[in-house]
Amino acid sequence: MRLTRGGKQNAKGAGQEMGGSDKEKLVPPAEGTAVPNGEETAVPKAAEPGPVTEEDRTRSEEGKSAGEGGQEETALAQEDGQRRPDESSLRSQLEAVQAELKSALDQAKEFEERAASLQAERDEWAEKAKIAYEQFLRARSDLDGFRKRTERDLEDRINRGKADLILALLEVLDNFDRALEAAQKTGSAQAEGVQGACASADSSASGQALQSFIRGVQMIRRQFFETLAREGVEEIPSPVGKPMDPSLHDAVAAQEGGGEHGTVVAELRKGYLYKGMVLRPTRVKVIR
Repeated sequence: MRLTRGGKQNAKGAGQEMGGSDKEKLVPPAEGTAVPNGEETAVPKAAEPGPVTEEDRTRSEEGKSAGEGGQEETALAQEDGQRRPDESSLRSQLEAVQAELKSALDQAKEFEERAASLQAERDEWAEKAKIAYEQFLRARSDLDGFRKRTERDLEDRINRGKADLILALLEVLDNFDRALEAAQKTGSAQAEGVQGACASADSSASGQALQSFIRGVQMIRRQFFETLAREGVEEIPSPVGKPMDPSLHDAVAAQEGGGEHGTVVAELRKGYLYKGMVLRPTRVKVIR
């Protein structure tokens, strides 16, 4: 067993005490040995081990314990030395970590700058796209407006052309009305003459011919107006007995008294609408 320095000292002290406890015994020299000056020579005798006391056992155990404790401390110190890293190694590792951290921070900063640049570029392109889209909407709106104006202008031109033609045809329609009115008056006069005198075969034949003529003119007039109606022409209702409407009626004659002021008493010429617009106002006679 390996003993520490303290253990060796304790063992040495214990041996000295054990040796000191037995006094050296003087023995006479062997026969034939000269002794100077007639003195006896003290010859050391081998120390014999004395009895082991309780104190000696205690000291021996303390020495062993001290030796074992020293060995344990030495082993722990060696183990701690093996586990404990070198200071220079720790410094190198710390510097490496710091360098990596700095590199990571630099990369993060670079990424942030790049992201900010991309965001600014994205915002710029978004603004350009917004402006382009607004321009497109304005152009489309202008195109739609131009198309609608063109269609409306074309339709107005067509309607004006039709209106001029229809307005000229209304004069023909008026002639049909005048012819019917004259024929009806002639028929009425003939009927009154026939009733006042003896009816003859000639008068009866002429009356039938006149009625046939009137029916034929009425049929032509009706067919003519139906053709105009398919194009959007309609008659303005007769205003006789109603207040005059300046937007529909044109007062060309007046009479004193006979009713409320502005009341229509006679329709002198029919009025017509074309697709809801006044093509020709109705000529009327009103009470002044």
